[in-house]
Amino acid sequence: MVKTKHKSKNIGFCTLDGAKCINPIVKLLFKHVPMSIRSSQTPNQFFKVLTSLAIQKLSIHSIQRPGSSIPSENSLHHNLKKIDIGQLETVNHLMFAEQVKPFIIPDKKYSFAIDLTDDPYYGEKKGDYVVGGKRKASTNRFFSYATCYLIDGKRKFTIGIIPKSKNLLLIDYVITFIKIIDELGVKVKVLCADREFYTHAVMSCLQSAKIPFIVPVKVQGKRMKKLLKVQKSCCLEYVMSPQGKEPLRLNIAVCMNYLKSKKSKNGLEIHAFSVSGFTDPKKVSKMYERRFSIESSYRIRNTSKPRTSSKKPQVRYLYTIISFLIQNYWVTLQWKYFVIRQKGPKIIDEDKFRFDTFKMISWSYLKRLFRIPDGVVTLSNITYD
Repeated sequence: MVKTKHKSKNIGFCTLDGAKCINPIVKLLFKHVPMSIRSSQTPNQFFKVLTSLAIQKLSIHSIQRPGSSIPSENSLHHNLKKIDIGQLETVNHLMFAEQVKPFIIPDKKYSFAIDLTDDPYYGEKKGDYVVGGKRKASTNRFFSYATCYLIDGKRKFTIGIIPKSKNLLLIDYVITFIKIIDELGVKVKVLCADREFYTHAVMSCLQSAKIPFIVPVKVQGKRMKKLLKVQKSCCLEYVMSPQGKEPLRLNIAVCMNYLKSKKSKNGLEIHAFSVSGFTDPKKVSKMYERRFSIESSYRIRNTSKPRTSSKKPQVRYLYTIISFLIQNYWVTLQWKYFVIRQKGPKIIDEDKFRFDTFKMISWSYLKRLFRIPDGVVTLSNITYD
């Protein structure tokens, strides 16, 4: 019997232009965020303008150009007032799911990370969505968001964003994100959360749902400090018993690391994590380190976030969703078109399609679309020294 070799099909190359970078993002917004606009401006055009703001990190005021076809500043602000924050909370994960589902395998186990991100706010502390926090960027007032990420090796996808409000507890965010993960049709390999989520309610919820988790411990109280006085990495039992609540038995993984001049530091470093489903402290520490990869998502997001001084939480929230949609789509394009053809694991040629390249291509398309001029006509041809 003669074995035949299967030849790979060469589908050729395609040109990834600005329209292919922007239109899928606008299509998602148009589909899930219905807008009623009674003017020559269309919802499609409205969302393209907002995407332009994000790509160039501009405000509605600064994007206005004489001779361009961008809608007026008043018109854009008027339509932003129509956005309903409750509806955004309902549909944001549906938009992210449409981006992510083609790249995940149903019933497969993935790592997830939950974190809080703050946007500095310099106005008065009014409303349910302006929250206090540790002083940063010369303010202790923020519009804050709970975010959930799916981590698949080097791929990181945002799958949900919830604005932090005075009416919601940390456990409410966790329950919502668990539902979002279930709707994606995948399983949880491990759920890593920020230290702020180390509470009785969150730990109890994750244990009841039988979800493997890793959460850094808040080292407070004499019992916890005494427990962590160990000579080597180990796993311990600890009973969390806050006043007025039932005692909760936790597994604590204590990992000890010698810094050895790492980051110009020496000595012993102790990390303690509340865990479920893990017994090896070193493995726990390495798994949690992968969570820090989402910090790059925040840095990228900050380069594609529209500028605004608006006090309206729905405007801030919509801008945040758009910035993460842009970032997600850039990641999907990388894994769709820029995988190096070779045997073994998939590797992205990151130099071929960096985020700055994505933004440059997108902005070139939007400039042509809105006829934004490259120059400005002067008031006269007379110069004054």
